[in-house]
Amino acid sequence: MKISRALNQEIISRYDASNLGAYEDTLANKLIESAPKASSLYSLSREKSYSEADSIGFAIKKILGKEKFEGAHIDCLNPKLVLDNPCFKAYRELGEFKEGDFKFCWLKYRKGEIFVAKEKKIEGIYDREELGYFDEEVFFPAALDKDVPWMSIIPHEIFTMARPIEEAKGKVATYGLGLGYYAFMVSEKEEVEEVYVIENDAEAIRLFKKHLLPCFPHKEKIHIIEGDALDENALEKLGTKIDFVFADLYHNADDALPIYAKLLRNEIPGVAYSYWIEDSILLYFRRALSSYLYEQAIEEFGDDAYQSEETYDDLVLKLLHEAMKGQRVETKKELELLFSEEVCKEICRKLKFNLQ
Repeated sequence: MKISRALNQEIISRYDASNLGAYEDTLANKLIESAPKASSLYSLSREKSYSEADSIGFAIKKILGKEKFEGAHIDCLNPKLVLDNPCFKAYRELGEFKEGDFKFCWLKYRKGEIFVAKEKKIEGIYDREELGYFDEEVFFPAALDKDVPWMSIIPHEIFTMARPIEEAKGKVATYGLGLGYYAFMVSEKEEVEEVYVIENDAEAIRLFKKHLLPCFPHKEKIHIIEGDALDENALEKLGTKIDFVFADLYHNADDALPIYAKLLRNEIPGVAYSYWIEDSILLYFRRALSSYLYEQAIEEFGDDAYQSEETYDDLVLKLLHEAMKGQRVETKKELELLFSEEVCKEICRKLKFNLQ
């Protein structure tokens, strides 16, 4: 790849911003992983009549050793966000049950426990965590796969699926079943005629059909298909014209890129697509792209530097190197275009991960 030396400072700035974002991610993760301590510190402060903001600030200071965490915006959320959600209300009387490795259960947020509430907020070349907490204990339904939480009706799911729910119309296909939250919410819409859910795990399907589907007011709209959503012919096999597709086949932005790249290649013209936490996936990709450009322009790495697949990040950089061969970036405008959503998605399509 050829990059004008006149862009070196701009590339260094983007690289530094990416590293700062990654560092602030570690601080946010420390807060989240310290949930019991944060809750205890928060509750102690509240008992002493501290305000919500002062109490959460006290917890952050004790855990991070910092007066203020500038890498995140932290909100006290209204429990009604979860408790008044239509899907939550439909499931609220359900007890725990299990089907093979899949389990439906109730988990909780402790008072003052800090969690990721929304997708990161992008501000120019910088990004900021959007965290939240409740001022009381809040229970929520969760689907566990081998005792690992896979899907829950929590603020993050509610916020990050709001736009794909709003955009859905006509005949909708969703890749991945989980708790059936997305299928439930779009089936409530008059402009949605039918919902086709493609899920490859028979146990998850049995659990859903037996226990969760009966809670749907519009269960007649729901069609569950056991199959592989990553199959390039997945939509054609449904035997009907699909208007809108929502994909949710990954756990978080860190593990999403291989699946996201494959799904982008499988897109069919004339169908509208939405990908869960797409902004966060593209943020991860832009960080990798910033590192690659820094290595090319500043470190002047050659082909030999991109042979390793020892780590996931190594593999991403190797595939980026293959995808970017022959490209030239001469101006700041061309560099900004390279980081645009349209061009980033086009590069992602070229990343050939082995998904076997």
